[in-house]
Parts: sequence; structure tokens; C-alpha cells
Amino acid sequence: MRSSPWSALNWMPRSHLKKIIIGSVILMIVLVSTVNIEVEYYTWRNRLDLEVSDLHMITTGSSSSLKPTTSMYGIYMYLGCTVSPFASVLWHVTQAVKVCDLSNSDRMCDVKMSKDYDYDELGLKAQEWLQSGRFSQIVDQNEVIVKLDDDTIVSKDVLDDLVDAFIKSDCKFAGAMREADGFFWSSGPLFLVKTDYLKQQLRENGAELQYHKKHEDVQMSALLALQDRKSVCNIDVNTFKHRYYEDNRMLIRYKPYVKC
Repeated sequence: MRSSPWSALNWMPRSHLKKIIIGSVILMIVLVSTVNIEVEYYTWRNRLDLEVSDLHMITTGSSSSLKPTTSMYGIYMYLGCTVSPFASVLWHVTQAVKVCDLSNSDRMCDVKMSKDYDYDELGLKAQEWLQSGRFSQIVDQNEVIVKLDDDTIVSKDVLDDLVDAFIKSDCKFAGAMREADGFFWSSGPLFLVKTDYLKQQLRENGAELQYHKKHEDVQMSALLALQDRKSVCNIDVNTFKHRYYEDNRMLIRYKPYVKC
């Protein structure tokens, strides 16, 4: 009579069997968590396929990259609690005004909000930041405002090129554009706004900062309220990296959607 493959377990000491079961459960939890993170990551990447494609494209040029930009631009980012402690080696993280929650003790923080915001309250965090005196100073001092995520990776030459091309265009707003609720909006990893139009909208359309509490990129887009296709541009997403960069000598990888 052929014995069952599980019959060997009957001869195994209970302590060993218990360890195997606990180890198997832990392994399953780790695998499921990893799969969920990867699914969320690729779902996010696939959102790029939904962007409005028939818009003027802002990209880098071979000639302008040989000279420094003459455009004045200011960078800001919302610094999350999961940002790498080594992010400060990236030039744009050093240059950006880094906006943090009240209890964030990271030494890289430049501005503290009045409270802590959950991940699902980033739109409210944007409302407080965009109405702050520090943000007004950045707007007044620059031709363009650049918003970067704290896990966006972009070189200075590339960003200089993008800003110069944006300045020369008729667009007021540039990013990975979508269209919803009657206006164009950009996803958050990188977008550009011309400050003359932004100042006008902060004066005349500030009430729209209560539009959306969850996503800071939608909140900004609701404030700008652009409906004319000639006023918005796409940015070539191949000019920057979000969460992942690799070449022959360097590897930078951020875990997607890891909550504090």
C-alpha cells in the first residue's frame, strides 16, 4: 500500500511541525504583501497610458543642454516619512523647498505644516501649503514653479531643458496630463506651472483649493482650472524617473506606496 506524501508529518516532532507551519504562514504573508506592492506599482505605471496624448510635448533638446538655463524656477516637494536618508545626495532634493508634516523630525525639512496629514489627506496638505507665505515667496521670486515627488529622479540638465522649453511654449501648465471633471490635471511626480498664471488663480480661484482632499496634484489642477488644450502641455515621461533609476554604475530604487 502506497503511503501518503503527508504521512511523514505524522513522524515529525510537534515542535518541528509547529515551526514549519509558522514559517510557512510568515512566508505567505511576505509573498502576498510583495505581490500587492508590485500590483499597485504597475497599476500606477499603467495610469500613464490614460494621459491625454494629443497635446504639445515638452521634452529635452540637444542644443539647449549645452548651456545653463536662463529661466528662474523654484522647486518644492512634499517630504514623506519614508524618504531615503540618502536622498540628500540628489541635487534637486537639496535645491527643493521640502514641505513636511508637523511631527516629521527629518533634518531635511524646510517647512512644517500646522498638523500631520494622512496619505489620503494630501489635498488638504496642498491647500495649506499653497496658501502659505513661504509658497508666495517662491512664486514671487520665480518664473516657473516645479513640483517634484520626493522619489522623482531627474538631472539638472534635463530639468533646465524642460523649464526652458516650457517657458518658450504657450502652455501655462505641463506634466503627465489627464482630463477629468472639466479640466486638465497632471500626475504628481513632476509638473511645471508658470507663476504669472498661478498668482492670478490664487487671487481669483483660491476657493477651489477645497475641491479635492485626497490628491495634491488634483488639488493644484483644480486651482489652475485649465480647459483650453493650448494652455497645457505633456512632459515626456522618459526624461525623468519615478521610484527607479538604473544604469551601469548606479541603482536607485524606492519601494512604491509604502505607508508610514
